[in-house]
Amino acid sequence: MATPGELEAAYRQSSYIVEAPRGNVLLGVGQASPELDLLLESFGATVAAMITAANPRSRRLPAAENASRREQLLARIPAGHHMVPTVAQDPRGQWPDEHGVLVFGLAQDEAIDLARAFGQYAILWCRAGEPVQLLWASAPPSPAAAHLDQHGAEYGGET
Repeated sequence: MATPGELEAAYRQSSYIVEAPRGNVLLGVGQASPELDLLLESFGATVAAMITAANPRSRRLPAAENASRREQLLARIPAGHHMVPTVAQDPRGQWPDEHGVLVFGLAQDEAIDLARAFGQYAILWCRAGEPVQLLWASAPPSPAAAHLDQHGAEYGGET
């Protein structure tokens, strides 16, 4: 299990691909994106949140289970919000791609609540004209808790 610092570094180093109708848009934490601004404008929004339901609490799940969780996430997004698919990629190739969604016009607190409901530590928050932000939905486990969690998982126990 990664430490909170390692987890944050991994999120910041990942590539985030928005599968937009007119071509992919690449996002990075702390980077502004004119292409994202155009995409926001095309959907009549000034904000968007990138959310996934995959691999809750940074525990790898089988692809089929992640796909099912993604469908559950899509069903929970309030009606009237446009969305497009996303993929988060680990540049080192040590973590599988995570499929998610960019939801336009969703309030920040709603986005964070959805992330928490699906066991996610963070979301990407996008606001027109500003760099993409990494927002914590849940605190990553402390190193001691991560050790206990890993120990419990080794023996098939729940923690």
